[in-house]
Amino acid sequence: MKNNFLGKSLQLAIISILCQSINLIRDIFLAKSLGASNLNDIYLISQSTISMFVSMVNSPLATAYVPVTTEYFVSKDKKERNKFINTVYGDTFILSLFIILVSFIFINPITKMVAPGYDQMDRQILMKMILLQMPIVSVNVLKGINRGNFQILQKYNISEMTNVMPYCAMILYLIIFNVKCSIYMISIVLTVTTILSIIPEIIILNKNGVKFKFRIGLSKNIRLMIKMMLATIIVAAVREINVVTDKAFGSLLEEGSITMLSYGSKITVVFVSLVSTSISVVGFTNIARLKNENNEKGVLDIVAKSINVINFIIIPLMIYLIIFSNNIIKILFERGNFSSVQTNTTANIMRFYAIGLLGYGFQDVFTRALHAYKIVKCTIKASIIMVLVNIILDFVLVNNMGSYGIALASSLAIIFVIPILAMDVIRYIGKFDLKLVIVEILKIIIATVFAAIVVMVIKRLISDNMLTFMILSLLFIFIYIILCFIIKVSVIKEITEARRKNKTC
Repeated sequence: MKNNFLGKSLQLAIISILCQSINLIRDIFLAKSLGASNLNDIYLISQSTISMFVSMVNSPLATAYVPVTTEYFVSKDKKERNKFINTVYGDTFILSLFIILVSFIFINPITKMVAPGYDQMDRQILMKMILLQMPIVSVNVLKGINRGNFQILQKYNISEMTNVMPYCAMILYLIIFNVKCSIYMISIVLTVTTILSIIPEIIILNKNGVKFKFRIGLSKNIRLMIKMMLATIIVAAVREINVVTDKAFGSLLEEGSITMLSYGSKITVVFVSLVSTSISVVGFTNIARLKNENNEKGVLDIVAKSINVINFIIIPLMIYLIIFSNNIIKILFERGNFSSVQTNTTANIMRFYAIGLLGYGFQDVFTRALHAYKIVKCTIKASIIMVLVNIILDFVLVNNMGSYGIALASSLAIIFVIPILAMDVIRYIGKFDLKLVIVEILKIIIATVFAAIVVMVIKRLISDNMLTFMILSLLFIFIYIILCFIIKVSVIKEITEARRKNKTC
């Protein structure tokens, strides 16, 4: 199971990063067409708002769905399993329609909440953008159930690959129309292709024995799921409110601030979240199975291994992004209407977001471990504390630091709650091998710092251009991996052992 867990985690992380790269390419073309402009800000706020509605159901549903439905896949027949799954689909679809209806009714106060600094004209544009994308809420909620089924079936990559279909369509539209693109048409393209993206998922699940038939009802297990969802909705909503809060403060700053905050965080927080989510998702499904088998040692082993894999990837990535932020932003966005001044600002924003990257990894592992045990009160508490700290720090820092203060506030808030979540895991699940985790963190920090010093010294001595950036990036990775071999970092040892076993087999 150890090698299987590590292999599946890294595979899903790689696929997720490749898929998110397509999303990043979308942003590159969007930056070229709209720059760091008011229209781009409006589009990004509309996306965050839709994401908030989706996440209010998706994350809580996945948390409740996987532990409960795993039992149906393991010990129930196909007829009973499909009856339960179809009832979940039907009930969830009705819930998503209710969310859309409420959103239509309260669209005015919603736009005022997410963009308090906008005038009436900008809010009207934002309102139309949100309404055009509302069908995405229903589709993505259903896709969330599909994702849960794929996780139980251990077909982790399918949802990631279908999710990039809308971004591919947007890239094509932006290439064709470039500076003449319409943000309304961008919303329409995104909505239509999101609807189409669910079709291949349904076909694949059908081939794996999940037959679809519309049903609604409230069985005992669905009532259990609802109880878990109601508690977890608070966690999901609070996390999304955190993002919306940052954009709300950004709307009070100069034009383009939201765009630069979004791009700075996307390359840091989003990519790291993909890595940590990929690892914690594989761990989550394994923990759900091991819990049903009463294998506490196996559960704690998965928790420790998840943390070690995340540290192995995120610590060097965090330092790398701090060192090369200007190079990265310049290569990705500095063209068309995106200026060199905006590049420098976005790069500095990225550095402040990078400070908190490790926190996102720990949060994903601890939260999913607690959810697998159906413990949600701890994650609710931590999420509320995080948002309160973030809002307080936003008020304190934004006046003196502007957009940099918003990024720094987010990083400090996520770091603040990690010890709280760690103590909750130890209290309610068990004491994982904390000594091993600390030793591995120290080894990884040593390897990362040495690689960073070498690269920074060379960077000061040679001219800064595209070629040197690529060479120094490869050198950083090479030195880090070699040092991890030398000081025997556990992830490298496990990969080496897995390869040896595969050769002998």
